Amino acid sequence: MNIHFAYANSLSRNFARHHLAGSESDISVTTSGSLAAAIEATNTLETLDAVMLDMQMPDMNGLQGLRNFRHSCRHKAPIALTAASMDTLSSDNIMGAGAAAFLPYDMEPDALVTV
Repeated sequence: MNIHFAYANSLSRNFARHHLAGSESDISVTTSGSLAAAIEATNTLETLDAVMLDMQMPDMNGLQGLRNFRHSCRHKAPIALTAASMDTLSSDNIMGAGAAAFLPYDMEPDALVTV
């Protein structure tokens, strides 16, 4: 399974890379710190199974960043957005822009398992 984590925070990127890919599984993790880098990195992958996009990345520009990623990425993998909160965004807006899920930063681990 190939997963790409695009997070503004390098600590989150490092956690994903070391803890998910470091497990004894078939998970391959790539990371980036900007939307532009995420598009470039994912387009070089042979396969892509899932993407996590951080709404806090400097070049995301809200849901327009999600739309740009969806349009520019050659893969049609499911995309989960992550941020501190949805604020004024509704789940209809998020899903309509092309996301498969929204995962808030403060989500409990047990809730993630049930998603």
